[in-house]
Amino acid sequence: RLFLDGNVIEGTLPEFIGDGDWKFIQQLSLSTNLLSGTIPSNIRNLKSLTDLGLHDNMLVCDGEDHHYHGIDGDFMDALGELTLLTQLYLEQNEFDCEIRNDFLKKLDRLTVLDLSDNGLRGNVPDHFFGVNVLKVLDL
Repeated sequence: RLFLDGNVIEGTLPEFIGDGDWKFIQQLSLSTNLLSGTIPSNIRNLKSLTDLGLHDNMLVCDGEDHHYHGIDGDFMDALGELTLLTQLYLEQNEFDCEIRNDFLKKLDRLTVLDLSDNGLRGNVPDHFFGVNVLKVLDL
């Protein structure tokens, strides 16, 4: 477990976050900091991750052209590969992009998904309503 909430950590998430011994981490929370930029795509290597909290930061969609890349960029594909995730908190960031229909489709263990207070657009993917264990869905 690594909880670094509310520590005024500034800058981008480092690329090494998905390397080496990080792959064994089960719970990671860097919420309520000053993180900016995108979530590194190698976060997909955190295969043991069950809880991820990155809320209350200034994270954005991939690339500078948010309308082109949208939420189907590398980091969202990478999050979709974290199949052990049960809780995902991405609310109160600066995501301003389109939600793709297969976003997080493989995450059938999610009990909590919070994407609220962002600038996300598009339709809510149908599979969000078919996840039997999903108890909290905040958009």
